[in-house]
Amino acid sequence: MMKTINDRPIRRKYDADLKARVLEMIANGQPVTQVAQAAGIGESLIYKRKNARRQASEPSSQREKNHGEVVAENERLKGKTKQMELGQAVLKKALAIFSRQT
Repeated sequence: MMKTINDRPIRRKYDADLKARVLEMIANGQPVTQVAQAAGIGESLIYKRKNARRQASEPSSQREKNHGEVVAENERLKGKTKQMELGQAVLKKALAIFSRQT
């Protein structure tokens, strides 16, 4: 049973050394499940720490570059969507004109 204070679970805190050792074990190829059991922590916590370290190691200029590329792609797709909508409107008008009975 989990320890509680005033019916709230106590959050366990892990020191930086344990976090570093766990991530090192993962980097050396050990399965997350095995490392989690050995350290007595949840797998999801290991994945969170792993992702946090990866994001921290990625340079901010790279993230900004990726963001810039996404924004440019988004603008390009918006333009293409508008162009297709205009083409569709022209086709609807043409269909109305050619389907009239003479």
